[in-house]
Amino acid sequence: MKIAIFADIHSNIHALHAVLEDIERQRPDVVVCAGDMVGIPHPSGMAVWDTLCDRSIPILKGNHEEYVIKFHSPEPNDEIKHSVQFGPLQFVAGQYPTERTTQLEALPFSMHIDGPQGKDVFVCHGSPLGTSCSIAGEWNAELETALATQPETVIVGAHYHRRWHKHWNGKTLLLSGSGGLHLEGQLEAVYLLLTFTQGEWHYEHRALAYDFPAALHTYVESGILENGGPVSWLMLDEIMHQQPNLVPFFHSLNGKVLVEPEEWELAIRAFLEKTGRWEIIQPYLISRGLDV
Repeated sequence: MKIAIFADIHSNIHALHAVLEDIERQRPDVVVCAGDMVGIPHPSGMAVWDTLCDRSIPILKGNHEEYVIKFHSPEPNDEIKHSVQFGPLQFVAGQYPTERTTQLEALPFSMHIDGPQGKDVFVCHGSPLGTSCSIAGEWNAELETALATQPETVIVGAHYHRRWHKHWNGKTLLLSGSGGLHLEGQLEAVYLLLTFTQGEWHYEHRALAYDFPAALHTYVESGILENGGPVSWLMLDEIMHQQPNLVPFFHSLNGKVLVEPEEWELAIRAFLEKTGRWEIIQPYLISRGLDV
C-alpha cells in the first residue's frame, strides 16, 4: 500500500503541477492534501482548488483555509479584514466568491486511513489539537496526551513547511514538507510518500524541481505587491530564497506594535536591509511602480 500526502501548497499552482505529476508516477492507493492549499503568498488559490477538485483529491482544512473563511465571515474580524499585517491575505482572499468560502468551511479537519495489519494512518494539518498547533512544535502535556490517545500508528502533519520525523511512544510522527513554499532553503516542492512493506510503514520525502521562474513571475504580476502592503515584500523574499521571514521579522520588533502603513514599510525595509535582502527585493517593487 502507498499513501501520498502533500500540504502547504499556498496557492502555488506551478509547484502543485510538479507534485501531482510525480504522484501519478508513484501510483499510490491514497492521495490526500493536508491543508493550506490556498491562502498566501501565491495568488493562484482558485486554480489550485479547481485542480484538486477535478482530480477528486481529499482536502483537509489548514490554518490558511481558516483565514480565508474568517475574512469572509459575517462576524467581522477587524485584524484580518483591515490590519496591515494581513494585507496580502486581504488581497488574495478578496478574490474568492462566496460559494468557494462555503466549500472551504465544509472541509474536514483530519483523515483516518485504514492501513494493512491494523497499522492505520492519521493525517491533519497541524496536530489533533488544531490547525496551528504542530506535532513538531513545543511539546506540552496536552499535546502528548492528544498524540498518545490517537489510535493510529502513524500521525502525519504539516504546517511548518519542512521535513521532520520522530519515533515516539510506539508511533511514527511525520511532517509532510511543503508542496508550494519549502522553507528549508531549496527551490523544491516536497511531499511525503508512505509505503507499507514487510509489515511496517516506510516514509520518503520526495523533493522535486518545478517552474520557479514562472511561480515568481505569477506572484510579482498578480498585483499583490501594489495592493497587499509591505508584508507582501517579506513574502516575496520568502519565495525567492525559501527561508522563513515573517516569524523572524515579528521577533525583531521586540513587542513593538506597528499600526500605520508607513511604520510597517520602514520596519520591513530596515529588517530586509539588516538581512542583506533589500537590494534584491527593491527592484521588484520599483518595477511595480512603488515609491521605495
